[in-house]
Amino acid sequence: MKNLIALTLLLGGSTLLCAQKPAKTPATYKPVKSEMYRKGWIDFNKNGVKDVYEDPSAPLEARIENLLQQMTLDEKTCQMVTLYGYKRVLKDDQSGVVAQNQLSDRT
Repeated sequence: MKNLIALTLLLGGSTLLCAQKPAKTPATYKPVKSEMYRKGWIDFNKNGVKDVYEDPSAPLEARIENLLQQMTLDEKTCQMVTLYGYKRVLKDDQSGVVAQNQLSDRT
């Protein structure tokens, strides 16, 4: 009896699996293709144009100046208060906000 039930479930389950249509990939899905890596440079802002700051052969001062010209005040402020790879933890959650407000008041 147990074998008959198991066989019925097995055959019935496989029939349901065969009857299902394969899942289609939605038309809106497109695999992410990284187009930021170009021959000899990286398109960091993904605009398709080699900006001065993206050109590794450009002088360092020119690259820095070009990047700073393109950054907003918020981007500059956040960059200044970010601690990359440093073994220090901000004292409180508001430190970034306070620093941003202080820098904004100076301009």
